[in-house]
Amino acid sequence: MISEGYIIERDGSDLDFSVLQLSKKGFEYLKYDLGFLKENRFAAQSVAHDYWGTAFQLGEFAINPRPDVEFFTEQELQCSDDSLLPDWVPKSRDHFPDGFTRIKNEKFDSVFAIEVDLNLKPLIRYQKSGYYYDGLDSRTDVVFWLCDGFRLMERIFECLNSAKLRRFETHHFVLLDDFKKLGWQAPVRSGREKNKTVREIYMARTGEDPGQERVRPGDGTIQEIFLSKKKSPWVSKR
Repeated sequence: MISEGYIIERDGSDLDFSVLQLSKKGFEYLKYDLGFLKENRFAAQSVAHDYWGTAFQLGEFAINPRPDVEFFTEQELQCSDDSLLPDWVPKSRDHFPDGFTRIKNEKFDSVFAIEVDLNLKPLIRYQKSGYYYDGLDSRTDVVFWLCDGFRLMERIFECLNSAKLRRFETHHFVLLDDFKKLGWQAPVRSGREKNKTVREIYMARTGEDPGQERVRPGDGTIQEIFLSKKKSPWVSKR
């Protein structure tokens, strides 16, 4: 598909490897199978930002997909008409998170929001983000902030804290370096579930023992899938 121009290879300024992306030709080929699109968006505005957002959101679910887990990306949110959004995806256009993940449990649904910050933005934007999450229903009970650096994490934390948010405890911070080294075993540095790992927080909502490792030998790890510098794609041995 690369040789035919449906997929292109791109380099990110903050990545040590190239990534694959749908080309305009590939998008034109697929778009009529995607349903109604409010906007024709397909290219990453920031390769590194979108890559880490995808890697963090999919995580171990890319290795072991689950029928009780659903994803909705920023691209989908930007391109979809409000009337076509799933009922669990917030309809507000006041802010566009980098992704939503829903875990359906027998007792309740949990919705996770993903925010990826590689550089500091104007502080008013973080306050507006906080107010946006304050306005969502209780299903969105965890907001993960993946931050490139401890100081950046502190600034965002301080900004949200100063906004006197009603649901400040839903905001959970993870360092990008921790994620690169540990995948979903990365610790949460602040929030209601501080000192737990990302994996423990996700798995607790699936009704499974968070200590029960789902990744089987030979299936690969988050690091092997998303951080490998090999040119050949990762293939499951299942």
